Amino acid sequence: SLAAWNDEEWVFGGGGSGTPGVGTSSFNVQQDTWSGPAAPTVATGSFADFEQNPGDDLEFVVDPSAMTPGDDIYAPVALTTEASSVAGTLTLQAPVPAVGHSADDPQGLLWENLTYSVRATTDATVAADCSAGSFATSGTVVAEDLTLADPLSASPQSLSAARGNVQYYCFRISLPDSAATQGLQGRSVYPAWRFAAVSE
Repeated sequence: SLAAWNDEEWVFGGGGSGTPGVGTSSFNVQQDTWSGPAAPTVATGSFADFEQNPGDDLEFVVDPSAMTPGDDIYAPVALTTEASSVAGTLTLQAPVPAVGHSADDPQGLLWENLTYSVRATTDATVAADCSAGSFATSGTVVAEDLTLADPLSASPQSLSAARGNVQYYCFRISLPDSAATQGLQGRSVYPAWRFAAVSE
């Protein structure tokens, strides 16, 4: 029989020069609600995760529990990706009742009569004025005069990777004049909106 020399070579995936091995990217969106004259930016905001219903409180300039027929109230929220996140999109979903809050709305009449509209922008200056005076021109229409009970088919907004941009949303909630004849005094509801975020 003949003897033979033996040798072998190996390679492994993704670890050259001490870099991590084969793995996955990270996608995470964070939010910041605020009130006041300045919209949060990547540099100034206090962005955090609120990933379960009901989420963080929208901060209305006026008392949201004291609406009368014909009133509109406004509140903004800012969303961006985390510093280590890949890019993605946000799509606003139709509201659902907020977990942990008890509505006082027999037969759901207030829920069916309140309407909401939403605008989106990446301009912090525009976003800072989430109010009656600027709402109609404050960005892209995401939702327009829908009741809380209506389905929503919203277009997505883009988020760049690693906090590369901020998407600002301005919410308007309205109690129509017609509510005056429908016995809606003294009622309360707690709508919660989900932003469905998908990585690119």
